[in-house]
Amino acid sequence: MPHGHQTITRARLPMARLRRSTNQGDVPEPIPWHHYPLSSVRALRQHIGEKGLFIGMACLFILLVLANIFHQWNRPEATDRKRIAVLLPGSVEFFSLEREAMRTAAQGYAFDLLFFNAGWDSYQQIHQLEKVLSMHGIAAIALCAVNNEALMVASTLVENHDLPLITFTNGIGHDPHGLINGVQAHVGRDEVKAGQMIGTAIEQLALPHPPKILLIQGAPGTPPQRFRDRGFRMIMAKHPQWTIVKDILIPAWDAADVEREVQQALDLKLDFDVIATQWAGAATAAAHTLQSNHVTDVKIVSLEYTRELQKLLMAGTAQSTTNFSVAEEGRQTIVTVAKILKKEDVPKFVEIPQTVLSAEDAQSTPPEW
Repeated sequence: MPHGHQTITRARLPMARLRRSTNQGDVPEPIPWHHYPLSSVRALRQHIGEKGLFIGMACLFILLVLANIFHQWNRPEATDRKRIAVLLPGSVEFFSLEREAMRTAAQGYAFDLLFFNAGWDSYQQIHQLEKVLSMHGIAAIALCAVNNEALMVASTLVENHDLPLITFTNGIGHDPHGLINGVQAHVGRDEVKAGQMIGTAIEQLALPHPPKILLIQGAPGTPPQRFRDRGFRMIMAKHPQWTIVKDILIPAWDAADVEREVQQALDLKLDFDVIATQWAGAATAAAHTLQSNHVTDVKIVSLEYTRELQKLLMAGTAQSTTNFSVAEEGRQTIVTVAKILKKEDVPKFVEIPQTVLSAEDAQSTPPEW
């Protein structure tokens, strides 16, 4: 019997090994989920030994400490980098170009720019300003206002937080130079002067009879719309024989709305021979509508200078516009912020010069955008 028992055991042994190797043999009890960390440590200890485990844990601890130090060092308040909040009124190509120029300039001053877009909503912009004032580590605020009257509250809000407030492009208040208590500096153009340039351009058309004008303004209530209209009316007051056939305000500076308005004026057979627009996109949209309707006896004068408008000027479709550097306006905003943070003297109004461009000037003047 002992001999027979031994034979059976030897015969069964390979089969038992086979079952275990193919997961058909005895299966160990599953390890509860809460034991996994301990079982992993035990397995690691068996492979590398107590000393190796200690060294590994020590290395992990050191890495965690270094990571925490790196995080603390790179917080804005722990470095020389300063965070500047930049509040924009909405989205148009003009602000895309200006924003990129600001980003480039900020690199030279180790500024981190935080951009906010109000979507042409004054209340939204005030809410964004309040949010910025509740944030930690903001060194200065650069504001381009949706509405120069509604955003006058900004000067009071910022004053209570002892933060420098700089306005750019669209100021606040009723002064075309952006001069108002609470604002340290305004960077931009004199928009009343820009409106006068539209009127002067119409004077220089030398039409055989008093002009009949289709006036296309920008978004109602925005600083450029208000000031440009004020400047244009100054020139109009000198020419009582001039006629504004229709005065159109375009929400959000939308070129598609300009096309619809010009088309409607043509469909209604309104009698006009000049289209005066407050921005380049409107001039381009108006010109395309005239061309699609085969209208060739209407003059176009505008503000701003783009590649599309350059083509229209060179073709004689548009007669004049104004030129200035959008990128320089963005760059000067960051330069002004940097000077104020360094306690340097800056002018209250940092003016970006603008000039009138004729069709002849467009031949040799490359646009920025």
